Amino acid sequence: MKWDAVDLIKGEVRVEAGRVQLDGHRTATDDPKSSASRRTVPVEDIQPGTAALLLSLKARQAADKAKHGAACAESGYVLVNPIGLPVRPEAYSDRFAVLCRQAEVPVVGLHDVRHTFATIMHRAGLAPSDAAALLGHMVAVHLATYVTPTQKGARAAAAGLGGAISEAM
Repeated sequence: MKWDAVDLIKGEVRVEAGRVQLDGHRTATDDPKSSASRRTVPVEDIQPGTAALLLSLKARQAADKAKHGAACAESGYVLVNPIGLPVRPEAYSDRFAVLCRQAEVPVVGLHDVRHTFATIMHRAGLAPSDAAALLGHMVAVHLATYVTPTQKGARAAAAGLGGAISEAM
């Protein structure tokens, strides 16, 4: 994510590109996977204080630039090292694995968190179209891939159907 995709006033970030590591040294940046992937995420609504954290990060980067001068790269990326070079994409997954181990919870892939968020939103009763929009999915993909059916959910659906039938009679 680049700074020009961040709106600190509105507390939103625009998903405009994806960046992946090709090998040990090179990365590639490309358009999102689908039209649904290109979206605006209201990060301040998800976690109040996110915009303030991003603002402090921007200030820290300005201080690093002042300290390192011409040696500091102008990449435009939000997450960079002290000399302005973008963090390698795999660093996020690596750090997440460390945090899982420190928390003594199962180490899962960072992408699995998307499945968890989708399930949480589904179980909270949010409309599938809204959850899919937030996560950058098509509704059909969201339902088929990210929302796992459970016996508890089937029982709740059966009870809801039974209640609706009783009301209609």
